[in-house]
Amino acid sequence: MSRARCRGAPLLLGLLAGIGHSASCAASAQGCDSLTGTPIVFGVDWQTDIKPIFNEKFTTGRCTSCHNAGQLDGGLDLTDFGIDAIYKIVPAVIEPGRPRGSLLFLKINCDAPPVGQRMPLGGLPLTLDEQILVFDWIAQGALGDLPDEPPIPRDFLFADGLESLHR
Repeated sequence: MSRARCRGAPLLLGLLAGIGHSASCAASAQGCDSLTGTPIVFGVDWQTDIKPIFNEKFTTGRCTSCHNAGQLDGGLDLTDFGIDAIYKIVPAVIEPGRPRGSLLFLKINCDAPPVGQRMPLGGLPLTLDEQILVFDWIAQGALGDLPDEPPIPRDFLFADGLESLHR
């Protein structure tokens, strides 16, 4: 039996569905914003493109105001306290190469994610452009490991790099 689960969601979700983790995760989400037909952004960078969406660009800390070492809403810390946040979320809530199987993406993209509510809770949803950046970053392997830290294990295949639009 495969490890059927939504990365970051309870294992039971996927086991009950009896399908692969990406499919089971996405299938249980509803009201998701469509990225179909939007251009793919290549070379998305964790430090300059993704991390600012979560904490640096917004004075109130769009995500880190709740998901921090002191509060840990949902058991998730998106701050760099102690170690860069990428090491806290990959592979915990992000499945490199599979955005639709990654709970973090579904939480920012869907009105009814597989677990909990759409994020940011009580705030405006991320713009479609921000969602695309997160999607493409995950699809491209969720890269951003620091040179002085051990590499994050990744087991995925990036499509072929010839696509130009999201499917």
